[in-house]
Order: sequence, then structure tokens, then C-alpha cells
Amino acid sequence: MTKPKMWRARGVTCGTSGMVAALLSGLVGCMGAETGANESAPPIEQEIAVAAAAAAPAVPAGGFRKHYLPALATNAPAAGAVGQSTVTSCGESPGGVGDPSAAPNSKLVMSQVGTAGSAARIAGCADGTLYALNNDRTVWRNASGGRNSGWKKLGTASSAQDISCDKVLWAFNDNRTLWRNDGTPTALKWTKVGQPSGARQVTAGYGGVWALNDDLSIWKSPSGADGSWTKISDEQINWDRITATRTGIWAIDTLGNVARGDGYAFDWQQFDWEPAGTQIANDGTTEYSSLYMLSPDKKVFHGGKWAPNGIEFYASRGTQLMTGNPRMHYVWYGTWSSTDKTILTDLVKSFSNSAYWAINSTYTDSNFNPVPGTLAVGTAVSDSYSQGKSLDDAKLAAIIQAAVDEVGATDDDIFVVMAANDVGMDGYCTKWCAFHSYGAFNGFAGNTKFALVMNPTSCSSGCGFRFSQSPNGSLGADGAATSVAHELMETVTDPVLNAWTNFSAENGDKCNRCFPLTYTTSSGATANIKLGSRDFVLQPNWQNANSGGCVMSYP
Repeated sequence: MTKPKMWRARGVTCGTSGMVAALLSGLVGCMGAETGANESAPPIEQEIAVAAAAAAPAVPAGGFRKHYLPALATNAPAAGAVGQSTVTSCGESPGGVGDPSAAPNSKLVMSQVGTAGSAARIAGCADGTLYALNNDRTVWRNASGGRNSGWKKLGTASSAQDISCDKVLWAFNDNRTLWRNDGTPTALKWTKVGQPSGARQVTAGYGGVWALNDDLSIWKSPSGADGSWTKISDEQINWDRITATRTGIWAIDTLGNVARGDGYAFDWQQFDWEPAGTQIANDGTTEYSSLYMLSPDKKVFHGGKWAPNGIEFYASRGTQLMTGNPRMHYVWYGTWSSTDKTILTDLVKSFSNSAYWAINSTYTDSNFNPVPGTLAVGTAVSDSYSQGKSLDDAKLAAIIQAAVDEVGATDDDIFVVMAANDVGMDGYCTKWCAFHSYGAFNGFAGNTKFALVMNPTSCSSGCGFRFSQSPNGSLGADGAATSVAHELMETVTDPVLNAWTNFSAENGDKCNRCFPLTYTTSSGATANIKLGSRDFVLQPNWQNANSGGCVMSYP
């Protein structure tokens, strides 16, 4: 059955929960801009200076939902074997994270194992058993993984509206009290634990007890006791219920869509599942290969995972990639030297028809149209600190709106805001180096793709150039080059965060901050790729072919 799909955030995660929220009209993705097909970049001196502050669209409470390129704890160079095209010593191995056989995947394929004729809720425990709370408030246990013959009645939970399980069974009552089974798995003995204020649903697991409140915020307690709750997320997403597992939090919205988050940054990843259901539960033994689902007709399904090449496309959503004539516009915010602007403009100009950019052509839309091998460089825009030096989402929206007003926007356009080294934003350097997103800006009815990249000389430890000598003589431009490449290749393959991803990772994330194949230039600098007449240090990209893998070129 076809049903609407919810939002999904993908890419590099590294921020606090408050930094992730609904966006102007959807969000995720990177830069977005285009004013014509495959034109050469205008000279730097022909930049357009923005007029006085533009009237930007309102930013929803909580700000843009962002896909982050995280900052690093250290600045040590990454190793890479010279002469190799496919790199498995850094980033992810082909097929997924580390061991391909253990790689998490983004499609859940469920197979029926039995029925639970009157069940309202199910809960999986760490010992592999499955519990059911029936409509008549009786509690049943199945030690054989939900098979029909395995159900045994244990007793009643007379006021329970929901159950969950980690090592023991928990119940959440109609009067919003939380109870724990202090008996045995086969002999219930309920003990009142607390009454979490504002909670509409409670689930146990993933290192504690979790509550979904009436205001859609998510809270955590180590024990469930009153006074021990801490707010974890305030994203205002229309979740119907949440389920804690061994390594994350699963959530289902009111349309039956399922997503998974890590419980802290909550960069939610949406999963397709076949068939779809009304509730998902984990049996506590493994994360992806032992999921349970309760369908509307009370069938019990057991699920696994699947993703070709270690990354998956959500074709059922009708998602389209940037398969037309993608075109990016630099928005130079603050003071950048003409040399830095030229270096970074040459970088993007050199992507077209290169083997490096061709890696993106392994990604296709639902009609099998690939991302093109060309990327046009559009009109540059200069902004002399119109929003000051301390940015937030509202100020960023105003900067982008001013650029859209000057240049115009289409579905092919990507706007990359380049912030000078005296510009800051909450979380920069300590948590992230760059991010991409999208929104609905005045003057264009669709989704405008955009990114924010900071001059890394203001954060040499977490975001700066990793080697002692840069190939183009500018630590700012050479350090920012890999962030620009990262956000652009994620934008064209996942423009509104509902296309190609795997386990909260877009293609750039899967090879993030890995710099293989390094060589020494004639000037004694370190580089790992030559594009046009310049040398650069860039991360690999994940190929959606040949079982996946981090590569510097394709084919």
C-alpha cells in the first residue's frame, strides 16, 4: 500500500538535539543554485554585491534541520596507500561499516512468523522473548520468537496502555504512572517506579528509560524515577510512539513511517519496510536482524535488512536527484582574499567531466537517470557582513535570501555560503565544520539547496588543513576545499534528504575526513588529487557500484 512519507535527515551528524529541527519547508541536502546549464564561472571581479538586508522567510522554532560535517578531536593526517583507487583502510569498507556482513542497512524486509490476535502492543526483551499486551489488558509471553504456538498468558496489567522491555518488562498506565516487573519473566510482580510528568508514552532500553511527551519532546532517565529525567530532543516531529533498542531509538509517525536515531543528536534516518506496520520492537539481541513488527491485522513479523552497495535509494518516495544541470553559486560572506576565491572557484570548475566528480554518476533517480558528470559555476555573490559575525539560522536564512534575490533560483541551483574566519555560529569547531540543508525561500516555489562552509583557519584543530604545507599556498582555501567537495557531492545525490543514504550517512559521510593517495607536489606541499591545473587534498567519495567503497575516481 502506498502511503505518504515523512521527512528524513541524512548525512554527517554532529550537533546537539536543539540544532536539528524542522526547516523552512523540509530540509536536508546541500547547496542549491542554478541559472543556466554548464556555463563557465564569471570572473571574480564580476561578483554581485548584495543589497541591504533582504526579507528572509521565517525560520521555524528550533531552526533548520542540518546534515553536519563533524569537527575532529585531532588533526592527524589519515593514511592511504599510494596507487590504490579503491580505499578500504579509511572510511568504510565496501558494503557498509567495517565488516560488510554486519553493516546496518536502510531497508527492513519483514517476514511473518505468527499472529497475536488481540495484541495492542508488543515488546521484545534481551532474552529473546516477545511480550504482548492485549486489548483486554492481559499480558502474554512468547519464548519462541512470536510463533503462534508459543503464546502463554502471564496475568494482567489492568491499567496499562503500553509495554516495553530491556532486561525486564515495563508497563505505562493510563494515569501516566510507570511500573516495572520485579517478579520473574513468567510470574509478574508490578512495582510503581514513578509518574513522568507530561509523558504520553514510555519505553525502556538503550541505557535507560525514554519518554515521548505530549509536546513531542523526548526525555531520558537512568531509572524512570521522578526527578531523574533529562530532555534529550525538542524537535517537534509528529511521532506516534518511540521504541528503545540496544543501540538506538526507533520512532513511528502517525502515517506508519519508521525512523531510527542515535538518541542524542537524533539525525533521524528513515527506513522503508516491507510490509509496513503500526509498531516496531527489538528483541534485544541484535540491532537490525531481529526486529519485530505488529501489523494492523495483528500479524507478527520478524525483520532483517538489505542495501545494495552499502547505500540505499528511497525510490518509493518518488525522490528525484539533481539529474538536470546542477549549478552552484558561491556566497562570499565577510572578508575573503581574491586568491582564496580563485582557488575555490577553480576547484568547482574543475569538477566537470573529471573522474572524481564522475563517482556521483553511480547514483540514479527512480527513472534511472544518473547525476550528470558536469557541475556549472554560477554567479558569485559577495556579502559584507550584512548579518554580523555571529550567525544563527535566522541570519543564515537572510544571507541566502539576499543571494536568491540577486541571482534567482531553480531546482538546479545550489548556494554555498562561505563564511570568513572571523565569523562564528553555535557548534562550529567544537561539533561541526560545515553542513547542508534546504528550504523554501521567497521568489522560488521549490526547495532551495544550500550549504554553509566556514574558513577553517579559525578552527585549525577540528576543521583545518591536516598537513604542514598546503598545495595552493592558502590554509584557508585548501582547508575548505574538501568541505566544499563533501557538501556538493552529498547535495546532488541527496538534495532534500530523502534519496541516497545508509545508516544516517550520505555518500560523503561514508568516506569522511580520509585523505588517501597522497603525494608531494613540486613545491613540497601535500596533495592527493590534481584537478585542472591545481593540486588539492580531498576526501574520497562512496561509489554506488562494485559493492561500494571509498574511491577517488570512477570508473
